[in-house]
Amino acid sequence: MKKFFPFVLVAMLMLPLSVKADWVKEVTTKAEFTSALNAFENVPGCVDKIIVKGDESTVINLGNYTMASNIVGGKLIVTSEQTDINKVPQIQLGFNFTDTGDDPKFSMEWSNLGLQYRSGATASSGQIFYSNIKKCAFDSIIIRNCDINNIARCLYRTVPDTAETGERLTYPINYFEMSGCKIHNICTQSGNSWGVIYFGQCTREIVINNNIWYDIPYAKALIYYGYIDSTGEDPSVSFCNNTVIWGSGDLQNKKPVFDASTFLGDLSFYTVNNNIFMSPEGGEYIQNEYNDSAIVMRATGGLHEFNNNIMRGFQPYEAGITDGLDIAESNTMTLEEAGLAWTDFYNPDQGDFRMLKAHPLYTLADGEPIGSTLMYVDEFPVECKVNITVDGPAYAGYTITPNKPKYYKDDVITIKATAHNNYYRMLATFDGWSDGETEPERQITLTEDIDLTAKFTEVAKVLTFFDFTGTGIGSRMSSYDADVYYGMENADDTYKGTVYEMMCDTTNQSLGMASYEYISSISDIATRQFETRSGKFAEDDASEQMNIISRRTPWQIKDGVDTLDINNYDGWQRDHAIFKFSTKGAKGLNFSCYVGTDNNASKYQQLYYSLDGENWTFLTETELEAWYWSELAADLPTECEGKDSVFIKVIGDPTRGSVRINGEKGETVQTEEEYMKQEGFEYVANVLVSYTELDAPVGGMKGDADEDGSVTVSDITTIASYILGNNPQPFNMKNADVDGDDAITVSDITGTAGIILGN
Repeated sequence: MKKFFPFVLVAMLMLPLSVKADWVKEVTTKAEFTSALNAFENVPGCVDKIIVKGDESTVINLGNYTMASNIVGGKLIVTSEQTDINKVPQIQLGFNFTDTGDDPKFSMEWSNLGLQYRSGATASSGQIFYSNIKKCAFDSIIIRNCDINNIARCLYRTVPDTAETGERLTYPINYFEMSGCKIHNICTQSGNSWGVIYFGQCTREIVINNNIWYDIPYAKALIYYGYIDSTGEDPSVSFCNNTVIWGSGDLQNKKPVFDASTFLGDLSFYTVNNNIFMSPEGGEYIQNEYNDSAIVMRATGGLHEFNNNIMRGFQPYEAGITDGLDIAESNTMTLEEAGLAWTDFYNPDQGDFRMLKAHPLYTLADGEPIGSTLMYVDEFPVECKVNITVDGPAYAGYTITPNKPKYYKDDVITIKATAHNNYYRMLATFDGWSDGETEPERQITLTEDIDLTAKFTEVAKVLTFFDFTGTGIGSRMSSYDADVYYGMENADDTYKGTVYEMMCDTTNQSLGMASYEYISSISDIATRQFETRSGKFAEDDASEQMNIISRRTPWQIKDGVDTLDINNYDGWQRDHAIFKFSTKGAKGLNFSCYVGTDNNASKYQQLYYSLDGENWTFLTETELEAWYWSELAADLPTECEGKDSVFIKVIGDPTRGSVRINGEKGETVQTEEEYMKQEGFEYVANVLVSYTELDAPVGGMKGDADEDGSVTVSDITTIASYILGNNPQPFNMKNADVDGDDAITVSDITGTAGIILGN
């Protein structure tokens, strides 16, 4: 069989294996990473390298990073020391380019990394590398040995700047390479039909070699051109030794792997050799129903080599467009002709396309592999099962890093016992692992199946608790339920407290809470939900940071009118948080939260309580200091005990001074006039309602058929007695109906036994 070795591959091999850097910075945190990026010298000829320290358990969310303006040259290298693609550190980011001008002198290289979008694949949109209406020319963009995944839209996308005439301007990329990468779980949103790589600019040489592509349900193409008019460029394109498991995920039109359309010139040279193109069939690894209408190439001109490719569900070219193309095509094979079956892959239904080197494909192309070399292994890995259970309160748990559907021998995992504890609260103690180890976090190299139990003892008497671990980063919501509450292990929501949206006091409040609204007389203030942030304050040690909800008061609301008269305060509206919870059967109640700011806020933060959500009584207050947490806590009066609903308001008092940030941590200027003309940012974190005595309400515990406040073997005896018609007393029908089918049967005995066993 003839072996094709295009000149672009020769060019790749001639590239230097390493480049001497002008400086090298090692990073392990977001702050270090950002600082290193900001240190890029931006000088023609400079080479600056950032090394991300860590392995697959390392996750750095860089957030949304924008490069400095007017990049004029130099090369930025971001890499790690891990060469095994399954062990590279994970970087989550949205990397935005500013102007690099029309002279392609700037280069960047990302290698040996996991690249993910900062908000993941479930975001409504988002791409990792993005240039939006900028003058962006590049000498080279290189992505090597990266695991690219968890992206809503594109890996790379450019929207070029426009001329005064409205035409898109052309800013070239001299060289674009992606090699040795896994690309999966990308273009995941059905409303975002984008290319994985979306060029809005001309490209002079493209090398897309030795990659695995799968789990890409809504891409219009893997490589796509758009925006620009015909560029007159005639690039060389190499798409070789790729394994493509892909099809038309949303059943729209014929979707090409490479869609140059009319954007590239008639003298472009395409080399498409030694690839596997498979559109999955029913019952195989698919996210969506695929059809067999996918094509490999859409191009209206150019010279084409198309050889040694295995195809199922693909056509080489779209029908009718091959007229006039110069195509040298030979030896296109079906799966059967190549001796390839779906079952030859190790675990394809889980996206694992490894294959033994003993398979004929490994040497089918004149002694060279067909498909990506990332597929081929000497032997398949040995699976190790990881079974972790918890002995303790329902909110206690564990994490495993990396989190994978399957683990194999020699995998290194980190397991960590968690109980919603933090620097400020201790809800439960960790008593150790079932094998005698006592450290809550441990690293294990898998040699066989493991079966461990994490043991906890409850400490705090939690009625309801918010640490906002589930709020995400920068999200908005109008209500949020407690993270921990009494009875949660029995699926009883009696004590599941709720925090409602931050709202301004109005004269038309209602007890239903939902009709609380922001003041509507100021046209430029829209109804707002509360905002969340993770890890405030970032300058503190990580153990002292807390997720927060942010009360954000527009200055117009604080002022009330366009003119400010600080000496005639008459009740400006204030953003505040309202927590609602039940105190049925509870005595000795305490409410505690932490408040703070790193922006500007009312100096005094206050607590009020209400039994009807309308009439409020002052409880206590605390004084804020910028960048530091202050506990705001009070014992609740006895009139709050045993109620279906109690309301607590957390609110600032703008009449007695302000905290306004002025530069460094701890520096404040208490200037009320300035504060009143600024938005207020007042944070609430770590909210705990506790009790000293609690009689669980009737119907409050699944499995507690005899109403003794716990689930034991006596409840099984009671349920069995009821089934036999013996009319046991006491007997709680709701508690006994564990499976919720409105009947008491043997399955409820089984369910109760499961509760006792912690299942």
